Amino acid sequence: MRHLFLLGFLTLIGGAKSAFALEVVCASPSGESLLLLTTPTRVVLSYENERGPEFTPIEDGPVRETLGDFYKMAYDDLKDVLDGFAVEWQPQECQINLNFWLSSCGGKSKLISDPKNETGVQATGVYLSQLTETGASGDQVTYRFRLSFEKDGNTYFVPLYFAKDFCKGSKL
Repeated sequence: MRHLFLLGFLTLIGGAKSAFALEVVCASPSGESLLLLTTPTRVVLSYENERGPEFTPIEDGPVRETLGDFYKMAYDDLKDVLDGFAVEWQPQECQINLNFWLSSCGGKSKLISDPKNETGVQATGVYLSQLTETGASGDQVTYRFRLSFEKDGNTYFVPLYFAKDFCKGSKL
């Protein structure tokens, strides 16, 4: 629902919907959704998890007992944004490849879902990759949006995975 509000808001301030150069919507059966919009003046990524922050992944890789304190700290630092956020970058902060959506954004950004920075969380980047796994039943293509956030000097990575079949957009 937040995505519809965001799309309407950006349409009002950014001109007609047709001004968007790229629109991608991904929605998983588990309740995660992602919206990516680019215009000549902004790149916006919005994420929502209707199941809540405890179901948003933090970090990639093996879970080990020795990382328990780290995961607790990451959850405590990010819990106010993990159920839904929207991040805006200026286009010059991004490397955009319209044949493959977006390659990466970094540098200065604005967490537009927290305009007063009440959470203290800063989005520092996003990197998009396409992963292809080949198995007995064929190829499975997955898109990974890997976001980085900082709070109090700590950096955290939030990997968001969506199967290609769960994404639709102007450049798919």
